[in-house]
Amino acid sequence: MNKNSADYADEIIDLYSLLWDDFHKISFAQFKKYKFTAPQAMAVRQLKRTSYITLKELSEDLSLSKSTVSGIVDRLEKQCVVVREIPEDNRRTVRLSLSPEFIKDTDSTYIKKNCILDTIKNTDIKDIEKMIYGLEKFHTMLSANSKADKTNGDEEHY
Repeated sequence: MNKNSADYADEIIDLYSLLWDDFHKISFAQFKKYKFTAPQAMAVRQLKRTSYITLKELSEDLSLSKSTVSGIVDRLEKQCVVVREIPEDNRRTVRLSLSPEFIKDTDSTYIKKNCILDTIKNTDIKDIEKMIYGLEKFHTMLSANSKADKTNGDEEHY
């Protein structure tokens, strides 16, 4: 039985999905070591999206009371996850952001790079070169297909 293009497309999609899941698990494991409660994780996610905001803005974004968010931020500050900063132009305001240490520790690109390095360090160079060649080739094909769609008027609509 010969494989057709649809079979290969399904196989590529399955492999892509497996890789995505693997990277997600790696990043999640790094994040998990902080043992955040659900509200703490929500606050961290919001601060990652919108850094340098006030406690009031964070509480509004999370739809939680200011006193609840203040307690959450206190605990996150003790864990060296959040930094409180007082701007020079308005000394009455306190701005919140994620600490540089936490950002580095949970940087998914850095984590993935180290994981990939650990994974391939004992792999034959020829196998690594084949993987890179295959990924580059696939990227080139997807990119060319994407450009062809745009020239045919099939632009992205979200």
